[in-house]
Amino acid sequence: MASLLLLFFVQVVLESLPVSSSGHLSLLVQLLDYWGRNGEATQLALLNAQWDGVLHLPTLVIMAVYFFSPFAKRRALPFVRERCRVFPDHSPLRFGWLRLSFRRHWYWRLSCQEAPPYFYLLLRPSRSWSMVARVAALTALSNFVTGLLYFWCAPTLQTIVPLWVGFACTTIILFSLRWCPAVRPGVRLNCWRAVLLGVIHGLLWAPGISRLATMFASARWLGFRGRRAFEVAWLLHAPLIIALVARDIFREGVYVFIAPLMRFDVILLLYLATMLGYEAFCITSSLARSNKLWRFGFYTLIPMIVAFLIG
Repeated sequence: MASLLLLFFVQVVLESLPVSSSGHLSLLVQLLDYWGRNGEATQLALLNAQWDGVLHLPTLVIMAVYFFSPFAKRRALPFVRERCRVFPDHSPLRFGWLRLSFRRHWYWRLSCQEAPPYFYLLLRPSRSWSMVARVAALTALSNFVTGLLYFWCAPTLQTIVPLWVGFACTTIILFSLRWCPAVRPGVRLNCWRAVLLGVIHGLLWAPGISRLATMFASARWLGFRGRRAFEVAWLLHAPLIIALVARDIFREGVYVFIAPLMRFDVILLLYLATMLGYEAFCITSSLARSNKLWRFGFYTLIPMIVAFLIG
């Protein structure tokens, strides 16, 4: 049970950060094996293989709360205020006013002939069904390409790429954000960008490579601004998470995953991990909007060095 609790905490919290949660779990298994605790290392590796998909469910909850709830809109208010000038800096907020603020923000962006935020489209589909259909089609196209590459190269990449190489790739990708070119106005998600991002996403199965960091950096290098690149990264990653959850439930059965969750300590830890994961998600989003996500590269140097020394 201790291994399962550790797995819950590491996976749920680090999934919201661009540091590769799966890579940290693999590193933890290697450290336990290096310290001579082979039984615990084997148990953790088996639990990770069994719970890999289902443990992404809290990430879906975090995404839903952040992108779709009124509280999430309130966190995004400084950007809206910058465009709409609806609120003074310290005025009290109400949901009706927030909705009015976002509606004005929507019209401002349409008048500039620039697509509104993708997750806002999914939240308010009545505004433009054609644009919702376009975003859904591009997301499906990108994930179709990702799925093809998953069946073709995922088993090979997971076995031949050393863990430290994966962390090194994540570090390089994060530091590359420091020198991203200026944002090009009018950049939108189209067919060729969706296919390219799908190809990149489909090659991210080596341990230690962060999907969030790579997809965000790819979107930034394609010309998306930080906020939009963060949305694109999660928009393309969400269907993959749903597919992984469905795969594990279909393969293992629902009862295998429900039974361990009946304990109070497991529920409490999962709740705390989800709350910490949400805060980590907010920090990552803030750094992405301010183009400072590259600073995580200093952290990923640590697991890269550790994995190289014990590998």
